[in-house]
Amino acid sequence: MTLAPVASHGLLRVLAEPLDHVEGVAETSDGALWAGGEAGQLYRLEADVSGAWSWEQVADTRAGMLLGLAVDDSDRVYICAPEQTAVLRYDHRTSELVTYADGIRTPNVAVFESNGDLIVSDSGSPVLEKVDGTIVRIRTGGGDPDIIELRPLHFPNGLAFLRDGRLAVAESFAPGIIVIDLTTGSVEPLVELHRAIPDGLAADDEGGLLISCFQPNVIYRHHPESGLETVIEDWTGQRLLSPTNVAYVGTERRTIAIASLLGWSLLALDVPWTGTPLTRPHVP
Repeated sequence: MTLAPVASHGLLRVLAEPLDHVEGVAETSDGALWAGGEAGQLYRLEADVSGAWSWEQVADTRAGMLLGLAVDDSDRVYICAPEQTAVLRYDHRTSELVTYADGIRTPNVAVFESNGDLIVSDSGSPVLEKVDGTIVRIRTGGGDPDIIELRPLHFPNGLAFLRDGRLAVAESFAPGIIVIDLTTGSVEPLVELHRAIPDGLAADDEGGLLISCFQPNVIYRHHPESGLETVIEDWTGQRLLSPTNVAYVGTERRTIAIASLLGWSLLALDVPWTGTPLTRPHVP
């Protein structure tokens, strides 16, 4: 199914439906896409030689809503499961599902460092006025998380490493994007937004940063030189609905996969930028 143009950068299209209010999306080395559902479903999507996509539910984690996903060099999928206050790990070769780390209040999004440590946004309280979010580090191999010493964050959500090694973080309720030096703990503002809830982030090779907003159905791109531009927006919510996590996918990394939390589809959009490859380290 192909939808009408809603952006200057191409056609928004549906990769798979119906999926149960997907939030996270990630790509494994075989080109398959993975997404998590509202009731704990883990989905795998695959394209055939003609480019047509099919999907299957490969696991029922029974963990409640699944949020951000990350992948290691063995294509195991790491799953933020806030109702379990845990990060789970699923091995599709063996169908083994284990708790990789727990004791995280609201694990939302996870990204790997090159040494195999997993950085996770702990969003804290969902109460709009409460500022108590943190960023935690799970050491390689799993176990108890370490809280990274920072000021309290206002519902930290999407994460992405920039070209200079700093970590971009979406503060959904601030609202805006901050940049953190994980070595020094310094926090600097990057983008201030208005009347928006930034959710997902994805970096590109030109120094740009995609910012998907749960509301008001818009995806921006920020660049240090050109500032903030609109990539795609849909005030009707009929095509682009509550975009949450975004990820550059495909062999050329010029397509973004878009999770739709309040919708029933996983979407895709071709863009003119090349996404920065995510780190997929070796994890014991």
